[in-house]
Formats: sequence, C-alpha cells, structure tokens
Amino acid sequence: MCESHSGKVCVDRASTSYGIVLLIDAQRKPILNAMKKIMLTLVAVFVISMATTYAQSDSTTTTAKQTQSQMQQVPKGYTAIKVDDVPSSLRTTLGGQEYLGWESGTLYQNRSNNQYLVRIGTGADTKSYYFDNGGKRIKDPKQE
Repeated sequence: MCESHSGKVCVDRASTSYGIVLLIDAQRKPILNAMKKIMLTLVAVFVISMATTYAQSDSTTTTAKQTQSQMQQVPKGYTAIKVDDVPSSLRTTLGGQEYLGWESGTLYQNRSNNQYLVRIGTGADTKSYYFDNGGKRIKDPKQE
C-alpha cells in the first residue's frame, strides 16, 4: 500500500489521482485535535470575558457619572418645577435673547426664599441662571 515509509510520511499512489497523500502519524493526530480544542476553548473564554468586562465597566461608569452629576446639579433647597409653574414676571424675563431654549431646560424653585434656577443646555454647555420672584436676575447664591 505505501511505497515508502519514513515514520512521518506515507506516500500512497493508489488512493488519489495525483498519486501522493500525506498522512500524519496516527499518534500525533489525537494530540493535535486536543490542542485545537483547547486553543479554541481558550479563545472563546477570552472573548466572552472581555465582552463581559467591557459591558460591566461601561454601564457602571455611566451610571455613577449620571448620579454624581445629578447630585451636583441641584443646589440645596431647590426642587424641580414644571414650565407651567413659572411666574409670569419670570416668563417675561426669560423671553429675552439670552435665555433662548429655557422651555426645554430644567427649572428649579427654592420655596424658602422664593428664588428660581434655570439651567439651559446639556453636559458641559449647561448654563445656570438665578432669578428672584419678580423675574430679576440675581447672582449665584454660592458666590455671594
């Protein structure tokens, strides 16, 4: 069946039209198959662990940043209010060019001193404006 046998390669001219088929020793084939399975398993475990790690760190970081920024944004004593709750004198002031987009901003009222806070924009572009009950702009209470 084999014309020459060197221990590693067996040449069999009868099995194919080309005349040569290389066969790996019967002892090496199971070892190579086992190594392939181990390598594929390790690659799969690595890919899954990286995906899981990325997903966990990404959502945790985002949630922590959102919670921290929300806590920093609302000064003590201020509560969120609806656009309909804004007094007409403040509405008149907010109608100016400087406060464009205030309707989609965030509005807060400090009920103890009757002051209002209007936040316009998002993220780093957020601007904060403080007003008294009569609609007159005042300085940030923290800076006084």
